[in-house]
Amino acid sequence: MELESKALSIPRGKTGPRRRRQRDERRREPDDMSSVSTSSSANNGRQKRRSRSSAAVVTPQRKRRRRNEDEGTLVVYNLHPEFNNAHFVAHIERRISEMRDVEVEVASCRALPAVDGKVTALVTFQDSEEALLALCLSGIKYKGRTLYARIYDPDKKRNETMGLLKKKQELCMAFFVGACPRGRSCIHAHGVLDLKYYNDTVLDESRCVYINEVPKDIGVTTLHKIILDQFKHEPFLTHFKYRRNSGDAMIEFANPVVASTAFTVLDGYQFHSSTLAVHPWKPEYHTVFAAYFSNDDTEDEDIKNEEKSRRSDASSRFQRSNGDGNSATKSPRRDRKTDPGKAVKCDAAPNGISVVPQSKANPKLTQEEKQKQDQIIFDLKATMISLREELLQAKTDAVTAKEKANDMTWKNKELTQDHTYNLQKIETLEKDNTDLNKLLDEVKEDVRYYREKLESKRSDTQDHRRMEETIDRLRRENDAFRRQSLESKHEQEQPRRRIQELERRLGAATDRNDVYLKDLKNLREKVQQLETTNRRLEQQDSIADSLELKLEEAVSRNKKLAEDLTKANEKVDRLEYENHHLRNEQAAMQEELKKVRASSQATGRGTGSAHARSKMKQEPTN
Repeated sequence: MELESKALSIPRGKTGPRRRRQRDERRREPDDMSSVSTSSSANNGRQKRRSRSSAAVVTPQRKRRRRNEDEGTLVVYNLHPEFNNAHFVAHIERRISEMRDVEVEVASCRALPAVDGKVTALVTFQDSEEALLALCLSGIKYKGRTLYARIYDPDKKRNETMGLLKKKQELCMAFFVGACPRGRSCIHAHGVLDLKYYNDTVLDESRCVYINEVPKDIGVTTLHKIILDQFKHEPFLTHFKYRRNSGDAMIEFANPVVASTAFTVLDGYQFHSSTLAVHPWKPEYHTVFAAYFSNDDTEDEDIKNEEKSRRSDASSRFQRSNGDGNSATKSPRRDRKTDPGKAVKCDAAPNGISVVPQSKANPKLTQEEKQKQDQIIFDLKATMISLREELLQAKTDAVTAKEKANDMTWKNKELTQDHTYNLQKIETLEKDNTDLNKLLDEVKEDVRYYREKLESKRSDTQDHRRMEETIDRLRRENDAFRRQSLESKHEQEQPRRRIQELERRLGAATDRNDVYLKDLKNLREKVQQLETTNRRLEQQDSIADSLELKLEEAVSRNKKLAEDLTKANEKVDRLEYENHHLRNEQAAMQEELKKVRASSQATGRGTGSAHARSKMKQEPTN
């Protein structure tokens, strides 16, 4: 995969038509769907693919090779739980076409079970090049979630599966080997794990569900068929640990994800006339299944009961063969001193060991000899029982050795498959290396061609450089001339602006002077009226002796008018002072204006308004 990414990153420039045609002929393959044609323009180096309508049909052989090698598969994380396969495929095809300007086609897309509200999808493209182009999906938004993508690695998947073989993991060794240490198969016809042997007795509550009052017509095979329909893409996840106690049952799955999904599937499931009631695992359920989670790591209660029944059956058969005359052996022992066809009958002793009565076996033996003979027979039978136990232990060891041999066979098979896969991968890498070498030769040829072309154009480059230097020099001279013209224009504009500013100030002062003169005229008229009134009041004062009251009023009114007259006189004086000040300022401005006009006339550039000149010549108004 790394070599393929390097091959895509090699830059390709323009080549001659003959070299390009030869290279396309060398690359053309009859059944290759991932042919990439390069653009003839150096500015447009994008890869263009054939349209979907013209794509050839993939042969079964190519499909099988792609499925075995997992080519062109992308793992997309963080999808929404409400995953729509068709909508997602159309969306990613459109986004890749927009971002890469390349038309790609998704061969298949399947979603894995949701984990913590996040769905992971395996998206398979036509080849590995399209998968590399599709890595741009990382970081885009889809239904409000940011997607993350990586190339699917089959080695990582195999390592994850091999990790399940360890002790205290989700599944036990018996599932993969195919037989348990007791010597009989642990896998039923439908692949359900018997799981009466389990390496880890520690219960993981997140992997368990509890079924209350399991219907009698629903067994472990039926449960497995129901769950198998929901996990067809991952068969090994359907195996579970099944315990049944009276009417209740416990199911321990491979991991919490499968347990959560199985809980959703099984709860309320209708089977004939029965309905399943499934509950998440709770700590109080340990009391119901306490017998299955003891501290014994090798055997559970079923194995112990089975071994007890097996030993009791062997003991009963041994007693029957030695106590009732119907021996299970091939040739019963006969006494040479009795009838040849009559078998020796044995009685059972109180301790459970069958002995031969002396009266029938040998009547001439004394009591001590009889006791010795009984002791010898008892020792022999005890030795026989110990030998039987050793034989049973040897059989168990043989079964364990057989299981180890099966384990080694399975591991050898897995290593063989890994070796075959590595050989195929080496062949693929060698082929890619050959293609890269060919591509490198072509690139070297193109580099040689461009080097010759560059040498031929080197002289043109020097002329072009001289022309650029001349253009730069002319541009600098033009900039200097432009700066000089701007400076001269600015110098011409400065006196004109000064004259306009003075004319504006003179017009404003003239307007203020007119207003002041108008106010002064009004005040003078009012003063004259007041003086006339005062004279009339003085004449009336001489002849109004009889009218004292009216005279006093006239006197008071005269005083008031005198005060107003005083204020008016003060105001008149102030206005005269201001008028005098304005006349002085006007005279100064006229002198300054004359000086400016004289200087402008001397230089030949003086300009001004005819109206302003005529206005300045007028005498100041009173």
